[in-house]
Amino acid sequence: MGKYFTQDTPLERSAALMKWKMVGEVLIPGVLNTGDIQKTDGCRLAAALADKF
Repeated sequence: MGKYFTQDTPLERSAALMKWKMVGEVLIPGVLNTGDIQKTDGCRLAAALADKF
């Protein structure tokens, strides 16, 4: 029986260092390669969600 450790993602570690409170993540399907996000409305949706906080 081993102990389990979780590893922070780079985003989580950066947020912790800057003392940001993480409230969630926006996952955009179909974004696998550089530039793919520009072909989606993900950035617009993420900005709209951020405005609600």
